[in-house]
Amino acid sequence: YMGTSLMQQLAEVASDAFAAWCALPAAVALALGAMALFLGYLVVELAVNFPTRRGIPGPWDIPIINLLVVAFNFHRMFDWLTDRTKEYGMVWSIVLPMQPRFIGIAHPDAVRHVLKTNFANYRKGEEFAAITHELLGRGIFATDGDEWLPQRKIASHMFKLSNFKNRMVPIFTAHAQRVLEKMAPAATPQAHGTVVDMQSLFYRYTLDSIGMIGFGKDIGSLDNPDAPFARAFDYVQWAVMMRGFTPIWRLLR
Repeated sequence: YMGTSLMQQLAEVASDAFAAWCALPAAVALALGAMALFLGYLVVELAVNFPTRRGIPGPWDIPIINLLVVAFNFHRMFDWLTDRTKEYGMVWSIVLPMQPRFIGIAHPDAVRHVLKTNFANYRKGEEFAAITHELLGRGIFATDGDEWLPQRKIASHMFKLSNFKNRMVPIFTAHAQRVLEKMAPAATPQAHGTVVDMQSLFYRYTLDSIGMIGFGKDIGSLDNPDAPFARAFDYVQWAVMMRGFTPIWRLLR
């Protein structure tokens, strides 16, 4: 009886609140409704995400605010990540709307723990596989466990000492020489103050080297930054990364 009475009282309170809300001017009612939805969203996000923090430092677990901060700093993302590492330490955490918790690690021991000593515990997961599918398919960089292991065994043949010495080192050395040639004009006294985009140079150096090692093809991006494959590969990496910051990426596919 007491339970029934309490439910009736709650129903009456809810009915009165709804009637009062309906009596408000439309703009006020919409504003209050939006505020209530936002507060409810915050409560749900905090309830879901806070237990996964496990004492790791980082920004507040308010995903929508974090998303706005990330979007505002997107043009300087690497600098922003470095700033957060300086602020919170070598291991820190952040959550974004409808995304798994992001944990940034910069300490060598933590990197070794994830990539070597406890590698099997840190699965990429199906969400990562879905986000990167158009770029990575079901290859070694997007799979786990039994699906990953045979691909790892096949890839391991590339990393034999003889292959490093006789094939990879000459290719990396030749492309490094081309990087030095590109940088040489900026090293003259007349070029004092010249800005060199090292990220672009290193990206193109890596792309051309891997293209030759993996496929026997010189992509040529060191000589032509606008090479079609380099431009397409750069774009698809950007598109995949943006999915990680876009909760509704499947709708925009």
